[in-house]
Amino acid sequence: SDDGKKADDLWDSSFTCKENPFASSSKGSPDSGKKEKETETRICAWCRKGGTDEETVKKLKLCSRCQATYYCSPECQSKDWINGHSKTCRQPTSM
Repeated sequence: SDDGKKADDLWDSSFTCKENPFASSSKGSPDSGKKEKETETRICAWCRKGGTDEETVKKLKLCSRCQATYYCSPECQSKDWINGHSKTCRQPTSM
């Protein structure tokens, strides 16, 4: 659906999609008394495997071209590339 937004409106200066439904972060409770730490959720764009645990977050790698899409393996990256990512993948522009 077209909600009138341009592609450039979806990206911030650090090349993180502002409206990615598969990426989120949460901070610790302000009442915890501990320093707040962000927890990142990463999900493979092809097979949808992912999570928030440190091991999973480290395993999933960014597309080296667009720096916006995560993959759990070269096989998943290849399948996604053939099935559409190649048409949308663009190198981030410098600001």
